[in-house]
Amino acid sequence: MSDANDPTTAIHCPACHERDVLATLREDVWYLGPTAWILGRECYAKCSRCGKESMFYGVTLAEVFGQTADELSAHLVGPASARAQTMAAIALLTCFLPIIGFLLARKAWRLNRNAHGLSKQTSMAALIVSIPMLISGLFALILIPVLLLLKAT
Repeated sequence: MSDANDPTTAIHCPACHERDVLATLREDVWYLGPTAWILGRECYAKCSRCGKESMFYGVTLAEVFGQTADELSAHLVGPASARAQTMAAIALLTCFLPIIGFLLARKAWRLNRNAHGLSKQTSMAALIVSIPMLISGLFALILIPVLLLLKAT
């Protein structure tokens, strides 16, 4: 929920591609259990035009202030598209197939690498799982014909 007291700044929205649009800022702080140790911070900007939330990558809320929209655009990451989210789900389902799984996981990673959220993490997990499957599939493609040739002679 946005409040009248929430901080705002001008951004170039990666979701609707509007330039110099006003955005409401918020910051999530992750603590280690009940202690005061901070594990991490994530800063988000909600576009006033499209209403979608984008994440600042590698920038805290305090660092956002005093920067122009052009300077902030290098750190702003938009949400994943429906196509990218679908591709991430397909990649996760097919990542165990030796060669096809790797190709689909690679495509999903390319679509989601500049997004934030679950689709980026899903496509990264599918890519990590598909690499050993690719190696074993290529090994089988090379080894099986060699064994058949050795058996024939």
